[in-house]
Amino acid sequence: MVKQVLATFLVFAAGLRVSKDEFAASQRDAQQNLKNYQEEKEKAAALEKQIADLQAQTAVLQSQLGELTGDSAKLQQEKGLLKRRAPSTNSLASSLEARSRAARWRSRS
Repeated sequence: MVKQVLATFLVFAAGLRVSKDEFAASQRDAQQNLKNYQEEKEKAAALEKQIADLQAQTAVLQSQLGELTGDSAKLQQEKGLLKRRAPSTNSLASSLEARSRAARWRSRS
């Protein structure tokens, strides 16, 4: 009986053996998978660097936009002030022009 169990075990174990070709193919697959993983890891690192660079550029552009928005608001205020002053400036210009004409008319006479 022991011989039958031993014989059955040997037949079973022989059936589980992996051939050298299958083992070599598994090793090649494992090496290729490792290579692919390392390449993808490098790509991910490059993309993360690009993201960090773009975030830095975004921060700079947002800062510049804030400055330009402030400048625009100041210019709008100055424009409003100039528009309010324009009528009195036009009035002053007309008055000076009238005086100048009157002075020229007197000098001709």
